Amino acid sequence: MFVEDKQIDSAKEAAYQAIAISSGRLDDCQDSEHHHILGHLHESSGETEVAIGHFVTGLEAAPSIILLRCLLHILLEGDWFDAAQIYLDSLRLFEANDPYRLDMLLVSQAYIHYGQGRLGRAKSELSHMINTCERAGTLGDLLDDAKVFLQVLEVGTNNYRRYHILHNQSLFRWTLPI
Repeated sequence: MFVEDKQIDSAKEAAYQAIAISSGRLDDCQDSEHHHILGHLHESSGETEVAIGHFVTGLEAAPSIILLRCLLHILLEGDWFDAAQIYLDSLRLFEANDPYRLDMLLVSQAYIHYGQGRLGRAKSELSHMINTCERAGTLGDLLDDAKVFLQVLEVGTNNYRRYHILHNQSLFRWTLPI
């Protein structure tokens, strides 16, 4: 309700009060959800490091696939590649039985390799994922994004972030909860 009204500070205050009032009386899942909400509120206010702290605290209270996706997203957007790798590995365990989600994570993995300067590895993973998905006829927009990413890596490795910023797109819209 507060977020729709663009009253983010009021929403943050309400969430912090909910945590203070319920401290020790809620189950871990509810505590995790409060930190999830606070993470999003702080992220929308540009307070990325505070948001990361809330997502991590939420994960410590109750591991959640949605919190892992949120955390991966914010870490990738912030170019914190080593930390992103840790949470990507955790997310793989949750997504192990979903081939579509695993393919989405491969694109994120390729971006981590790209950010770490491991361009050959990024290209290899993208090429493999693209070939597999084309044969299966799956992934639609994600497949298109992976192809663009691979093309940019082939032409010039410093242009991928610029391409998405100029086109006002999230680099990792597929890592967000659906």
